[in-house]
Amino acid sequence: MKRLIHFSIVLSLITSNATHAQTSTRVDSVLHAIRVEAIEKSDVYSLAQPLIDSIGSRLTGSADLQRADDWLAAAYRGWGIPVRTEQYGTARAWRRGTIHIDLTAPRVRSLEGMLMAFSAGTRKPIQGPVIIYPNVSSGSEFEAWLPQVRGKFLALSLAEPTCRPDENWQKFAPESFEKMRDERTAALRAWSASLHACGLGGEALLLRLGEAGALGLLVSLRPSLTASPGWGTSKIGTASTDKVPEVGLSCEDYGLVRRLAERNQGPVIRLDAPARFEGEVPVFNVIAELRGSEKPDEYVLLSAHLDSWDAASDATDNGSGTLLMMEAMRIFNAVYPHPRRTILAVHWGGEEQGLNGSRAFASQHSDIVNGLQALFNQDNGTGRIVSISMSGFAGAGAFFRRWLA
Repeated sequence: MKRLIHFSIVLSLITSNATHAQTSTRVDSVLHAIRVEAIEKSDVYSLAQPLIDSIGSRLTGSADLQRADDWLAAAYRGWGIPVRTEQYGTARAWRRGTIHIDLTAPRVRSLEGMLMAFSAGTRKPIQGPVIIYPNVSSGSEFEAWLPQVRGKFLALSLAEPTCRPDENWQKFAPESFEKMRDERTAALRAWSASLHACGLGGEALLLRLGEAGALGLLVSLRPSLTASPGWGTSKIGTASTDKVPEVGLSCEDYGLVRRLAERNQGPVIRLDAPARFEGEVPVFNVIAELRGSEKPDEYVLLSAHLDSWDAASDATDNGSGTLLMMEAMRIFNAVYPHPRRTILAVHWGGEEQGLNGSRAFASQHSDIVNGLQALFNQDNGTGRIVSISMSGFAGAGAFFRRWLA
């Protein structure tokens, strides 16, 4: 809740005190009212539950994102805040079904994993052996190996030597940590060199594997050491091709399957992962507005993307930012409904595909861009806000130092 208080104070100072037109007594009374509303009358949890639990993931182009747009607009209307949706373009819709991934040999075990977003699915269950990406030094070596992939699942990622966080290894087995780290670094370099040696990058490589008859691609969901490391964490994003099923396995299960394949112990995977593309659908930004009473053509913009990936409930990225901006607008409407400048809360679509919603908004609303006084964007996840980036606007620092003094 502290993060909301701090954020609200900053916004209040911008909208109430930017020109020193109001007395300090008036500013203090507004700040006090904001604190009371935020601490004693918070609506965050009652907002979070339906967004995170009931609607859940909000993949661009999905029916779930449309549900979230509608829910968001209904919440603003319930508070009496004017709100509108604006179409910024279209997106290719994709819908996943339920997935079953099973190891059927050399023993039977259900595996933890997920089809990557926008991946090809399976029309019916498919089954085949697993092989690993080879150590090749040239494109000709890769092409000579390529026929072996037909009718098989390819384990494409490097297997991690451990799925525990580095700090845990350092704490409980410090004498072996450096050895593990050095071996991991060497293996990563060799694996990366082999991938580059084939002469095909990224999507082109996966397309070539699909053309050669691969049943599916297996990748590890282990996050990088700099991206959300921790116990049991997975990094699940988008497929690199829509021509062949791309399945992410948990760190432990991917390591199991790859070790079996490396040692020629005959791992066989059965995959049932229906998914389908549903054509182009309209996509939207949701915009709530508190119209300025004295300078309506000057704008303070509260910004957070509503779309997400679809692997989880997306409370962090970016349910947290969405709820923060909603609560800030609710508080303003309750205690300061007639700001001097216009306050907009804009919930973007298509952020995960390349800032599409916000780019379109900027091109469609040159008047707002020209009248923009301040913009606050929240997409840093959960926890207390401990820093505010100026995003390249070096001159903005002086204002924040004064406001937060």
